[in-house]
Amino acid sequence: MNVATLPLKTLIDCAGWAAFAASAIGLVRRRNEDDLVFLPSVASYAVCDGMGGHPGGAEASAAACAAAEAFLLGPEEDLPGAAAAAAKAVHAAAAENPALADMGTTMTLVRLDAAAGRARVAHVGDSRLYRSSDSGLSQITTDHTMGAELVRGGRLTEAEARQNHSWHRLTRVIGCGDPTATAEVVSFALSDSRVILLCTDGVSNMIPDRDMAHILNRAAPDPRAACTALVDTALAAGGTDNATAIVLCPAQP
Repeated sequence: MNVATLPLKTLIDCAGWAAFAASAIGLVRRRNEDDLVFLPSVASYAVCDGMGGHPGGAEASAAACAAAEAFLLGPEEDLPGAAAAAAKAVHAAAAENPALADMGTTMTLVRLDAAAGRARVAHVGDSRLYRSSDSGLSQITTDHTMGAELVRGGRLTEAEARQNHSWHRLTRVIGCGDPTATAEVVSFALSDSRVILLCTDGVSNMIPDRDMAHILNRAAPDPRAACTALVDTALAAGGTDNATAIVLCPAQP
């Protein structure tokens, strides 16, 4: 789904969750290189962030989302397979246009399985998935960036890593000449989840986690209010990047 055709109202998906998406170009970028997958019919969602500074960021995210959407609407439920399909599509698009040979994108996918009571996530890059529960807001995905790798390896503190020029350099990406993608896969229980948030770094870099938690807690269980508030807050904080969010909440009886 292109960001220009976002849902205009909250939709209830097949897993019984209310869903809404919002995206903004921001206050600095000339075009929106984010894209998303919004499939309530199969309770599947994704955000992609085309790599800035490289030709074809918007083309990469659009190709990845289109391929993932087609895969997710098919008979298989393999999220890594959706990421692999996205990687093949981005590679094929780049092969057709040498000027876009290095284009790439992040991707974070989630599918809600009401029967199993779990959500399954596959992600590549630094777009994030958060979950809010009674114990607070937690980041479910891990950032595939140089800075995050240094922190996880104990070589730098987060504060030190943020001062490093390579803090945002991606260590795993869909595209950039590689027809394959190794997605990291995690899952979590739906039973104690109050809000699920997928977002690009134009949201997560602009809003501290404590403020994000406050926004989600204040707006829940209304995904439209939460989604709009997150994007508006990212813009108010400077809007230095495209800002895209999908918010999911259990539908109210």
